[in-house]
Amino acid sequence: MYLILIAITSLLVQAVVGGTALWLAAKITKEHLLWKTGFIIALLSSLVYLLPLGGLLTAILSIGLTLFLLYKWSSVDNIWPHAVLLAVVAGILQSFARFLLLMMFQ
Repeated sequence: MYLILIAITSLLVQAVVGGTALWLAAKITKEHLLWKTGFIIALLSSLVYLLPLGGLLTAILSIGLTLFLLYKWSSVDNIWPHAVLLAVVAGILQSFARFLLLMMFQ
């Protein structure tokens, strides 16, 4: 029971951090994305990582899903370069946030 609770909590924390990173990346790249939309995109992308497939396949599916949802649910008009740039900036911000979280709980 505790393992399921830990997994759900970890998934939600990852979605909050990822959604906030997507929202901040949208602000930096001058795109329009609501925080709730970024949270849903990050949550769905995190759920794809739970699929019991190979590591590279789940990574490709997750990145593809993120780019597709950014194209559909935000003001991004082209996947290349706007959605890719937004995803790269969000990835950098998310890595920085994870580093800060690790330093806080060390």
